[in-house]
Amino acid sequence: MPSVYPLRRNPSQASQHTYTHKVKRPVVEVLDEIIAITVAKHKDFSRIANISLASYVLRQIALRHFFAMFAPVSSRHWSRCCQIPGIFSWVRKLKCTTDVLTLQPTLLLKLLNLQVVELDFLPDGLATQAQRVKLLLSLLPATLTELRLLNVPRIDTHILGLVAAQCPALETLDVTCIGRFDEGCCWLCFEESSTCIIHSPIPDVYPSIKELSVAFGTALKPLQRLQHVFLGILLSSSDIFDAHFQHRFGPYIMYSDGPIGPDGCGLCVQNHALLVRQDELIAGAMIASILPSLQTISWSTWFAREEEGDESDDRLTTVWIRRADGVIHARREPW
Repeated sequence: MPSVYPLRRNPSQASQHTYTHKVKRPVVEVLDEIIAITVAKHKDFSRIANISLASYVLRQIALRHFFAMFAPVSSRHWSRCCQIPGIFSWVRKLKCTTDVLTLQPTLLLKLLNLQVVELDFLPDGLATQAQRVKLLLSLLPATLTELRLLNVPRIDTHILGLVAAQCPALETLDVTCIGRFDEGCCWLCFEESSTCIIHSPIPDVYPSIKELSVAFGTALKPLQRLQHVFLGILLSSSDIFDAHFQHRFGPYIMYSDGPIGPDGCGLCVQNHALLVRQDELIAGAMIASILPSLQTISWSTWFAREEEGDESDDRLTTVWIRRADGVIHARREPW
């Protein structure tokens, strides 16, 4: 029986039949998008911790997306995170209470790419507001496009003038006040909390809607790009609020477990809602006559309705502005 010998291929021939398949690595753009989606869905850093440990490139991408919106919860958190290399170029939005920035406020100067800032002034009172606002606004970049000052004790021309001087590129401005009302306990706590803020500046601070509108519009006049503004004060007279406390003993309160402000009082709504809602439109139109780019202006209100332009749960009403033939039109729905 003939012997069988294995076929030996010439090495040079074998190399001619060798095929290689290169696995393509994901491009950086794809990785960037995947991480961006992950961060958007899960704000907890633990969700991207493993990604950040995979490689230097992935770590930089993960941290850049995670810190795009920076919300420090304490002074220690603020100062420690600011030690991370690269964070000053990553942060686009900053959200915190004012006391968080107390120990090292000048670190704000290094956040050169900030676009949106949201500061909660709940830790401050009427005595400290002016000094705190002046300090923090002086440290913000002039290129800021959105600014939200929440729960300030008082909205006046001083704070609006500082905003206009320090943030000339603003397109959106929110300044709120009535969130400081304490309605979670009883009428006494509600009344006491109202004495710590200037929630209804008419007629004690400004004698009429006209004077308030001219003063606020003039203070904001340098903001030539301002399109949307929310001034969270009540345009109803402070007398309405004061008189409302006499109604709690009568049959006027509409909801036993609802709001205890004038918006929950049938008598207040009946006597004042129509006139106040007209004043809100008038004030919006007057301020729009001073601010040429203004598209919407929102007010806090006791008399929001279940209709477009109003958010009754948030005590908010929005006025849309239209300019035609030299006339300014205002209404509570988009044009």
